[in-house]
Amino acid sequence: MVKPIVCSLLAATLQFSLFGQNDNEYQGSTRSIVTRQEYKVASATGPLKIHPQNSRYFANANGTPVFLIGSHTWSNFQDYGMEGDMPFDYDAYLAFMVSHRFNFMRLWTWEHAAWSTWTPEKTVTEPMPYLRTGPGLALDGKARFDLDQFNQRYFDRLRARIVKAREKGIYTSIMLFQAFSGVWPKSIDLFGHNAFAGHYYNKDNNIQRFNGDKNDDKILDIDDQKVRAYQAAYIRKIIDTVWDLDNVLYEVINEGGNPQWDSFVIKTVTDYEISKGRKHPLGLTGHGNQTLLQMMESECDWVSPGISDDPSMKNAQTDPPLWKGDKVSVLDTDHIWGHGIDYRWVWKSFLRGHNIIFMDPWDPLPLWFDQEANRPDHPNYILGRKAMKNVAELVSTIDISSLLPTDDFIQNGFCLSNPAKEYLLLVSGTSIEIDLTGIEGRFTVKWIHLLESVSQVHKTVEGGRKMVLRSPFTSEAILHLKIIPPNGSTK
Repeated sequence: MVKPIVCSLLAATLQFSLFGQNDNEYQGSTRSIVTRQEYKVASATGPLKIHPQNSRYFANANGTPVFLIGSHTWSNFQDYGMEGDMPFDYDAYLAFMVSHRFNFMRLWTWEHAAWSTWTPEKTVTEPMPYLRTGPGLALDGKARFDLDQFNQRYFDRLRARIVKAREKGIYTSIMLFQAFSGVWPKSIDLFGHNAFAGHYYNKDNNIQRFNGDKNDDKILDIDDQKVRAYQAAYIRKIIDTVWDLDNVLYEVINEGGNPQWDSFVIKTVTDYEISKGRKHPLGLTGHGNQTLLQMMESECDWVSPGISDDPSMKNAQTDPPLWKGDKVSVLDTDHIWGHGIDYRWVWKSFLRGHNIIFMDPWDPLPLWFDQEANRPDHPNYILGRKAMKNVAELVSTIDISSLLPTDDFIQNGFCLSNPAKEYLLLVSGTSIEIDLTGIEGRFTVKWIHLLESVSQVHKTVEGGRKMVLRSPFTSEAILHLKIIPPNGSTK
């Protein structure tokens, strides 16, 4: 059996304390405190390609299916916080990822050097992609940007972080652009503050006096051909920096853009990668700025839809849609809750054919308006991480490429199956009636706890009939049925 790649934990002795000692340590932009040891994991290989037998998942260079599951947080590439904050501890973050068997992150990009859309107070972002040479000062009081000179430190950091992630078995999606830097206003009530005041394409912030907002609405004009020329040069510089790395994916923009501009970015990336002789997966994230249908009609390889992008996503917090697999889906809590997760949702999304990523306040956003939701130790987040770890551990033992989501085998509709051979079911109570009528053979029976690393193997059952199977757990569980081949092996 070809087992999928999640995060092959070859050796780990774990002493792990994710949070500090008192609630005051979780206010504003205070960094999470972690004690850590080294973990040895298999390197991430690629570039990833759509799996030929099951297009819900990627495959690595050897054809092994790769189920993406992971955590991302806002400062994992650029330091984003308040003046004087400690820099983001990337090594601690990687140790956290590995300890949870995570293999995927979105590397966050911010296009503005100062301020945020959700607060009038000044936040700062460092490093930025252009050198700050002056002459003259930008609106944040620092030297103006020279849009003709890239800041090599920015690109060196990007490559170094991706290489470190690769050695920990982690795939990284580079967020090329950022809507929250002034591409479009999310909500005038919650996100009405002027982040474009810190954007390097603001005419007051660069020595070229280039104006990326000619109508002065504090929104970057992404349809302006001069804006696109600068963006295309930036894309080519990104690709020059990482094109040879196997664990790279690209994301057009976080929650922004429009279909025409998306096509420009996709074509720019694709054409330049062709000239390099390599192709990495390219994705689109929605969450209200375009429909799921528009994303599916694009030339991207993977999508991350939000709750307002399609009627099928309306109830995605409790009932994620069954994924048909025309493109890889990475369901992101960021586009379903913003800040939030539910451990049942983790399992439901997995059983509906989605890959999974958590918008994790592991390193809280500075000055976020909902401090309770911004706590890294929120009980829902702790349970969500535990469920994700359990999913990752399960996936490492099965051939996920052979399993397809189905909603007609059990009543609640949460099931992955290889018909007549293997079934993974979410059991909502302490027992379940299953119908194996017409399915011959003997099946192994294994019950898996949703949160704890606990499972129980029960007596095998004979197919060809209906039966009631009882869980050893007092709450929801996963039931794994797998046919025993004629030679008697259960592997």
